[in-house]
Amino acid sequence: AQYPAVAPDRIGIIGWSHGGLITLLSIFRNPSAFRAAAAMVPVTNLFHRLARKGVEEQRRLIDPHNRFRGAPDQRPESYRYRSPLFHVDKLQIPLLVHVADNDDDVNIDEAMQLVDALRARKAEQADVK
Repeated sequence: AQYPAVAPDRIGIIGWSHGGLITLLSIFRNPSAFRAAAAMVPVTNLFHRLARKGVEEQRRLIDPHNRFRGAPDQRPESYRYRSPLFHVDKLQIPLLVHVADNDDDVNIDEAMQLVDALRARKAEQADVK
C-alpha cells in the first residue's frame, strides 16, 4: 500500500530449497497474500528429511533454538505444521514447482512426495516439473 507503483494484485513469491519451503508455507498459511508462487527444489517434509539425514544433526540445523520443543517423536505436530507436504489442500493460487534428481540437499524422493500430492489433489493449480 505504501508503494504506489506496485500492483497488489500482481505480487508473487519465489524461493529455492529452504526458501522454497518458506514460499510454500507462506502461500498455505496466507492464501490471499500472493497471486502466484514458484518453489524451486523445495524442502517439503521435515519427517522425511530428519529420518534420511539424521535427526540430531538436522534438528541442530533447522531448529537451533529448540522452537519445535523436541524431536519429531516428541512433538510431531510441530514438524507437521512446518512441513508443506501436509498443507497441499490449502493451495488457492497458481504454483510452479521444480524438482531435480541431482540436488545434494533436497533429495528427489523428498521432493516427489509434494509433486505427487499436488498432482493428485491440486492438479488444476499446480504445474510441476
